[in-house]
Amino acid sequence: MDFSSFFVKDESFAYLNAGTLSRTPLRVLAAMESRRQLEEINPTRANFASVELLWRVQESLGAFLGAEAEDLFLRANIMAAINDFLFALPLEGSGEILTTGLEYGAVANACRIRAAQAGMEYRQVKLAFGANTSGSDLARAILAELKPQTRVLVLSHVATGTGAILPIEEIGHAAQSRGIVVIVDGAHGVGSLPLFLKSLPVDFYGGNLHKWFMGPKGTAFGWVHPSWRENLEWRFGGWASFTKPKHFHGFGGSDEAARRVLPGTIDDTPFFGVLETLKFWEDHGAGELRTRQRDLRDLAAAEAEELGWERVSPRAPKDLGALVAFRRPAAWEGQDGVTLATRILKEARVQLALPSVQGENLVRFSPGIFATEDEVREGVRRLRGFQ
Repeated sequence: MDFSSFFVKDESFAYLNAGTLSRTPLRVLAAMESRRQLEEINPTRANFASVELLWRVQESLGAFLGAEAEDLFLRANIMAAINDFLFALPLEGSGEILTTGLEYGAVANACRIRAAQAGMEYRQVKLAFGANTSGSDLARAILAELKPQTRVLVLSHVATGTGAILPIEEIGHAAQSRGIVVIVDGAHGVGSLPLFLKSLPVDFYGGNLHKWFMGPKGTAFGWVHPSWRENLEWRFGGWASFTKPKHFHGFGGSDEAARRVLPGTIDDTPFFGVLETLKFWEDHGAGELRTRQRDLRDLAAAEAEELGWERVSPRAPKDLGALVAFRRPAAWEGQDGVTLATRILKEARVQLALPSVQGENLVRFSPGIFATEDEVREGVRRLRGFQ
């Protein structure tokens, strides 16, 4: 099914980068604007009512993610959620935080800083990747790197550069059996994969809602395993730091759940938009939406292979998320990714991502369901001969 009519359109260029930021359904944007104007009538009342809204979002989002509202907390971006959990962990002492070369650079930096502040080592291992690399290959490589001194393992559910799905169930079980804390960056998992968080053998899972879930920009979450409910040391303070104050009466969770709510005034309209996005998923069916994601991904991949480009994302459907990547053409080398992407948008009228993974420069296609097949096909074809 073509879902493009549910989104804003601009036919002057091809937008193939939902993996950075997706377009959001028009009905969600309209609901947010309506909410914003309503709150302007009495901003004071709206401010105090925001905690009740946040709890409603956690309840509804929890149902979608297979999680209890009590174990979720909302943030503007997954990086905020990962930072909060990393720094709330009681880690001081020896040992190491382990990541892989497939991780998002900002996540790796957060791990480096946390390790240094805790007096620990930080180690990043390089992983082989390519069209024939399977999830089992990645799991074996990661598990082989677990050492007696490994205390925290941080890994992606879906690799941001290649789209490879990491088998977090297998890895999580093995790591937790050794007493290792498992933190999962699910930025590209939410929306592209069905999730049931409370069944996963991980300690923390964070996700962005503005990518494959197609929610408003500035919406994300963290999920904490119930075993950590009373064992984290949150590194910020506010009204709810000890017991819930009276103006938190609408926040239905425990004192511990309330402690995770960021202090201060926030714009809650993006989170109101999350509720409308959930209705969009319910109305159109998660299976239908994910099928469309993969059909458009495969169309982009087929067109790129027609250009003679070398695929680096797994070919096996079970091992690949909603995005696909190729090595950059030789003619594109010598140009930094940001400058090159800007030129491609200006000259070829295509918006895409040009990540570097373990020193290899890639082209990443991540068309969302807002795109038409013609837009995807024509967008990739415009790259033929571009230098």
